[in-house]
Amino acid sequence: MDAYIPSGENIKGYDVNSLYPNSMFRNNVPAGNPYYFEGDLNYFEKINFNYPTDIELNGDYKKKISPKTIYSHLNEIFNIEKTSDFIKRISIFLNSDNKNGVLCNKNNLPYGFFEVDLITPPKVEWNEPILLKKHKTKFGGYRTIAPVGKWNGVYFSEELYNAIEKNSKHSFKTKRGFLFRQDYLFKEYVENLYELRISSPKNSPLNIIAKLLLNSLYGRFGMNPEKANHIILSDNTEKDNLMIKNEILNIIDFGNEK
Repeated sequence: MDAYIPSGENIKGYDVNSLYPNSMFRNNVPAGNPYYFEGDLNYFEKINFNYPTDIELNGDYKKKISPKTIYSHLNEIFNIEKTSDFIKRISIFLNSDNKNGVLCNKNNLPYGFFEVDLITPPKVEWNEPILLKKHKTKFGGYRTIAPVGKWNGVYFSEELYNAIEKNSKHSFKTKRGFLFRQDYLFKEYVENLYELRISSPKNSPLNIIAKLLLNSLYGRFGMNPEKANHIILSDNTEKDNLMIKNEILNIIDFGNEK
């Protein structure tokens, strides 16, 4: 990351309690099956290409139904014989009443992860870049930068909308991606563990365990589950067998037939 050394005088410091768990508690996250698309998502301006949620109104109460794909909904709709029912169902499917669709955010914009061709305002107009990019250095490593200009990358939709909100001269064109539903996946989890934490003495094991579970949960989803193993081998036959079934990252000869 780009690093900035803070400095100042007479600064007051504040410890924000449970910042990550609070965000997980209050905000929607991508959930359910991903729906792959290719091309520019500008067609969302013409038709909100959504499908009904898993909860449908049935009289005066809500009735849960099983998840369905876009295709299964269309198949059902186009097999309806009664015209009035067909119009009603197709109107819901196309979201023509402009209600928030399940593949959209609260502003009715496509929600998910997109590969985009991105353009930012020029440096003279935008000195606070916020969209990050991995950059390969001339020494062969990588670093994360916050550039301005034009490039291609994969971003969460809300990052892109936030950049446009900060400066309307940001623009992007989607190439492909995945659309998602939204849900409060961690609300109950955070609620229960935070209650356990504040009800336990600060130096108790329950307090510490609850704090660790709350603060480390989000980062677990960004970790690679595949870890490298280090094995000492005594002959080439073992090495050959391993190389057939595994990806070998490095071999070190200890000089003692190991």
